[in-house]
Amino acid sequence: MATGWFAFLARFRRAVRAFESERTDEAATWKFRVVLTRDELDGGWIAECIDLKGCLSQGETQDEAIRNMTEAIGEVIAVRMEQQLPAFPSDDDAETRELALSV
Repeated sequence: MATGWFAFLARFRRAVRAFESERTDEAATWKFRVVLTRDELDGGWIAECIDLKGCLSQGETQDEAIRNMTEAIGEVIAVRMEQQLPAFPSDDDAETRELALSV
C-alpha cells in the first residue's frame, strides 16, 4: 500500500511541475532567494536556498547549481507536503547557540 502511495505522489509531483511550467501568469511563480558560492575546496558552485533552511545543492557551473537547486526546492516542498507540514518552515522553532571551536 505504501508503495502505491509513493508512486501516486511521484506522479502528482510530475503533473504539478508540468502544469506550473506551462502557466504564464505571476500567480504560478514562487520566488526563492538562492545564494551561489564558489566551492573553494572542490571547485564548482554551492547553491543555498535561504528561504528553505537546509536546502542545499551544488554543480560544476552556476547554471548546473541553479538547475539542481530548482529540483531540490521542489523535492523539499513535496516531502513537506507528504508529511503534512507547511510548505515553508517557520522560524518559531529556531534556536541560536554560540559555539567555541579550537582549530
